[in-house]
Amino acid sequence: MNREIEGTQQTVLFYVDDIKLSHRNKKVLLDTAKDLAARYGEIKDLTVTRGDVHNFLGVTLDFRENKKLKIKMDGYVKEVIDEADAKLKTKQRDQAKTPASMVLFKINSTSPELNKKGS
Repeated sequence: MNREIEGTQQTVLFYVDDIKLSHRNKKVLLDTAKDLAARYGEIKDLTVTRGDVHNFLGVTLDFRENKKLKIKMDGYVKEVIDEADAKLKTKQRDQAKTPASMVLFKINSTSPELNKKGS
């Protein structure tokens, strides 16, 4: 969500129980956090970061270069690969849950061909 406060855009990103606030003025951010706490209760495990690099839900937002935003997920991707590698080393394999049966890709050669005209 976006809104304008003191002539500058404030952005509020939220996903389930994660939230990211941004605005040029630190007081606006503190006031917003206080308003949220007053309305919804104190925020547990609140982490405040200031500066040009932020992590949000596995995504690194890098504002260090003037007028550019670099978005990276290499840390999160490495974590996923490391976890998968650890499971493979212990021969722990997860099977994806799907409504498809085990015969999904088996071809029945006795089945009649479909109509080529699509009707």
